[in-house]
Amino acid sequence: MSKLEEVANGVIIRNESYLAVKEKKDSYWKLPGGGLGEGETPEQALARELKEEIGVTDARLDIKLCEFNLNFKKRNFRFYSYLVKTNQEPRKNEEDLILEWQSLERMLDENQAPSQRIIYQSLKDLGIIKWKKQFW
Repeated sequence: MSKLEEVANGVIIRNESYLAVKEKKDSYWKLPGGGLGEGETPEQALARELKEEIGVTDARLDIKLCEFNLNFKKRNFRFYSYLVKTNQEPRKNEEDLILEWQSLERMLDENQAPSQRIIYQSLKDLGIIKWKKQFW
């Protein structure tokens, strides 16, 4: 069994869209964030990652959305996900990173990281987003 890798990520929502990031080499979108450094709490790691990845230095971790384990590509992860508030406009801080505002429903698309579905469900369970009615 592989070592447990701890990851903190954040959902930034504006106008019913969320900020998704993707490294050019990856085929899937994910939330901004990354691995915990030695001795870091999830909150400290997320603040650092938001600054490094998207230039956000005023992040407020508004709500802890969920904490869960996930096996992906033969690696074991523990995710800590937060709703993040910021007054700053996120910007690309890393050369190979792509930023895109996407509709919240796109969190369920196939080209999203598997963790997105769990986080989307947490957003719904907490009443942060609502089911949209579909008419056939």
